[in-house]
Amino acid sequence: VTNLKATANITTVKLTWDKQSEAEGYIIFRYDSAKKAYVRVKKLTTNTNSYTVSGMSADTSYKFAVKAYSFVDEVPIYSEDYCAVSVKTNKSAIEII
Repeated sequence: VTNLKATANITTVKLTWDKQSEAEGYIIFRYDSAKKAYVRVKKLTTNTNSYTVSGMSADTSYKFAVKAYSFVDEVPIYSEDYCAVSVKTNKSAIEII
């Protein structure tokens, strides 16, 4: 996966990337600091170039990664490396003083 980008609002993060011509789908991961590892969020079964992750907390930093996959003789082959990006969600509201 190349050119991975993230845009955030208060509770969602939209990930976009360049489609890989041979990919049959993508796997979205979020970094879990407690586990010190990436955890799978979603497996996309089409060759798309975006995914929106919902349920995020406001004003919080996240790290996401995407891997492409395809099948060879019905066996899934995954890209070796993660393409990762960091993003921070927006604050939930503006306080009026």
